[in-house]
Amino acid sequence: MQKESSAEQKKLMYDLGIQGGLLLAIISILSTVASNQLSNMTFKVVAGLTALVAAIVIYIVFNKKFKAQNQGYMSFKQGMTIGTIITAISTFISGIFSYIYPLYLDKGMWDRQIHSTIQTLQGYGLSEDQVDQAVQQIKNMKDPAFYATSVLQGMLWSFIFFIAILAIVCAIQKKQKTLLD
Repeated sequence: MQKESSAEQKKLMYDLGIQGGLLLAIISILSTVASNQLSNMTFKVVAGLTALVAAIVIYIVFNKKFKAQNQGYMSFKQGMTIGTIITAISTFISGIFSYIYPLYLDKGMWDRQIHSTIQTLQGYGLSEDQVDQAVQQIKNMKDPAFYATSVLQGMLWSFIFFIAILAIVCAIQKKQKTLLD
């Protein structure tokens, strides 16, 4: 009976992880599109924070769903398993989208970013050389191989960051059976 229960728990964890990962991927893609369409840096930050808050909420909701179907209990490891699946799926899908978006769907994105960067940096009073260096970094992104490397690095750092957030959420949400239960 314990093996069956454990198998059911694993299936539930994977099912919830996949559902949450797909949901977070959709939210991340919408956040990416919104951020890329906005020229105001404040709005770009808000779009990024929206994705962060969405991830935290999704971790909490899907861990609660697991607990609700597991007699109110969830170990740290079970929560981390669900969240890691969520994070892996959403990072992979949104990373692929982030690569495809400026190369095929919105070819004017880099030019808008260059224009926005020039305005922002000049507004901060940076020298012409510093502005030119920043513009050159953006122009480098137009090279698909260079951009692929940048996206992969972003995916790695995003995964690590969200796993750290997940660990905090799971540490708060875990509820293990005691000897008296």
